[in-house]
Amino acid sequence: MSKSFGVFGIPQKVLSEKAWTLMPNQESEIIRKMNSATPCKLADLVEGIQVGVQTGSDRIFVVNQETIEKYNLKGALLKKFLRGEDVRKWSLKWKGTLPHIPLHNEG
Repeated sequence: MSKSFGVFGIPQKVLSEKAWTLMPNQESEIIRKMNSATPCKLADLVEGIQVGVQTGSDRIFVVNQETIEKYNLKGALLKKFLRGEDVRKWSLKWKGTLPHIPLHNEG
């Protein structure tokens, strides 16, 4: 079986006029529990998420530990940075990248 897709059954009773979310029953149950745990959803808090962080030049502003040490980069704004390719269903595969956001020019 491919890691890209899986085959699973869907009970016909869950297929209604509403939009379908097709996933294995175990995953569907997890989502149901998460949704019932709070009355607030992300869609209630934001008008729309169009894009994530846009640096203008990843090769300059997205750095790794080696670059941080080489150029003695410091600051509270060095946080873990995930790209789309780092995000998988139910998991993250962080590759050690961090965004460097200079706050001021030190000459």
